[in-house]
Amino acid sequence: KDATAPNFISVDDDGGDNSYKSGESLSIIADLGETGLTVTADLSVINSGLSATAAMTDNADGTYSIRVADVDNGGNMIEGAAIAVPMVATDGAGNQQADNSLTLNLDKTAPAGYTVSVDQSSINTANQAAMSFTFASAEVGATYNYSISSNGGGTAVTGNGTISTASDQISGIDVSGLGDGTLTLSVTLTDQVGNEGAATTDNVTKVTASLAFNSTASNGDESVANASIQVDLSINSAFDVSVDYVVSGTANGAGNDYTLANGTLIIPSGNQSGAIDITGIVDDELIEGDETIILTLSNPTNASLGSTTEFTYTINDNDEAEISVLAASQAEEDDVNGLYTISTSKQFANDVTLTFTISGTATEGTDIESLGTSVIFPASTNSINIPVVVIADTEVEEDETVILTLESTDNTAVLIGDDNSAIVTIIDNDEKLPQTITFEPITAKKLSDREVVLEATGGDSGEPITYTISTDPVNGVATLSNGVILLEGVGTVTVTASQAGNDSYLAAEDVSQSFTILSDELLLPTLFTPNNDRINDVLLIRGGAAVQSVSFRIYNRKGNLVFESDSFQELTEIGWDGKKNGVNQPAGTYVWVISGTMTNGEPIRVNGANRGTILIAR
Repeated sequence: KDATAPNFISVDDDGGDNSYKSGESLSIIADLGETGLTVTADLSVINSGLSATAAMTDNADGTYSIRVADVDNGGNMIEGAAIAVPMVATDGAGNQQADNSLTLNLDKTAPAGYTVSVDQSSINTANQAAMSFTFASAEVGATYNYSISSNGGGTAVTGNGTISTASDQISGIDVSGLGDGTLTLSVTLTDQVGNEGAATTDNVTKVTASLAFNSTASNGDESVANASIQVDLSINSAFDVSVDYVVSGTANGAGNDYTLANGTLIIPSGNQSGAIDITGIVDDELIEGDETIILTLSNPTNASLGSTTEFTYTINDNDEAEISVLAASQAEEDDVNGLYTISTSKQFANDVTLTFTISGTATEGTDIESLGTSVIFPASTNSINIPVVVIADTEVEEDETVILTLESTDNTAVLIGDDNSAIVTIIDNDEKLPQTITFEPITAKKLSDREVVLEATGGDSGEPITYTISTDPVNGVATLSNGVILLEGVGTVTVTASQAGNDSYLAAEDVSQSFTILSDELLLPTLFTPNNDRINDVLLIRGGAAVQSVSFRIYNRKGNLVFESDSFQELTEIGWDGKKNGVNQPAGTYVWVISGTMTNGEPIRVNGANRGTILIAR
């Protein structure tokens, strides 16, 4: 005999959320894992008009189901937050199993009696990004949905959430995108089963618009009769907005330059900009420079002032004048001054400052009085004069020039013309004085005299005496250094003394003196530096003497021969380069030996001896 009762594996509302309201259908599915059972559900706990033993359909897969088309059929739904639905399963042997695991939330009453109020008395620029509102008598657990709109336009701001207390505050709402005007807050509550309550509303005024010029400046030619200056609202407004403006600037608004007086601009509701019109701009012939019309906003209504409350309109003067300069008269030492005349092609309404540069060969403060760097060209004037005042002197000099070049003006309508430069010449009336060089003859010298110090005196110019020399033969006789002639060999030396002139003196006539260097003895240095710097690179016998025969040898400290020559010409013109067979000899002391005879039969000597030492330094 079967004594095992059926087993409810699971019971649910077919994937629903267990919450139902009037008009919704309900499906119940019970999984018992076997077929052929009789399963009933007590639907009277849901709706008093339904059966307490409603039969569930065997789905032939171990599950049983039943469907209620409207849980509030006939208006008889029984409301409750956790209503258990009893079910009984009976098998063929009469074994039964009861189940109460399915609980439902049944509610057909929408939230009611709740209200909302905006927390701010008005919305402005300071709080428009953080508007808030507060509930009263809200149903806890319900979902709220709000919408905030403005009769000033803009996309409505919406939001939603869940009520946690009956007096919840909803904060941090950004309504900056809504136009100024009356904001309407509309809120509904929807309970957990979807019953939506009636909308509740509240209103608040929003005034956040700011007004400002849409730029800081513009300009137009004097020939343009009218100009319109735009003032913008930052956001649409449902209100008329007004603002006062004050007119100032360098232009005259009494009809002389334009027509506009202080006034009030009104921007009608629904418009986001307005304009202040400047009319009657006068196109005159006067060179007066650019002039300004300055508009300043103040005292707004239904808006605040933005960042750009001042606008400058510039009337560009369309007249131009050209400035030119000429040298009206030249100058002469000592008492004839020069004169520049500066002219304009049109007169000015105001003084104009001209800048100029002074160049040329004359020096301000020495040759002429200072001319400065600028001059005021008065209004209503065609030309002005600038004198060139000469400073007298006794200095003999070339005629000097003063060049005045116009550079710029402080009025953009006053231009520098092509004739922008003029030259005044100062004619010098002084003559240069002569001067004479005194240069005594130079007696013959011997090589042993080594050098001749040149001594000549010149005129009163104070310029130095300079010297040049020539020799015969050309090479190996003498050299000149800092007014001293160094004697090197036998021959003739010609010295020329010169003295340059200056502003007061003529150059002196050159004076030349000649002398001979007589034969004396042969000389050899005690050191030479063969390092290829072209200075003292070669060891040469110097001096003047008549040689009949010669034999010259150089030995190192070991007594080895490193150089030899029997040619007096080679010894005086080519010499020894410090090498043996093309190889540099080391630095140090070497011994030289010389033998031979002079043409007078006397033995040859170098440095008064027939042997000596030479030092190589590298």
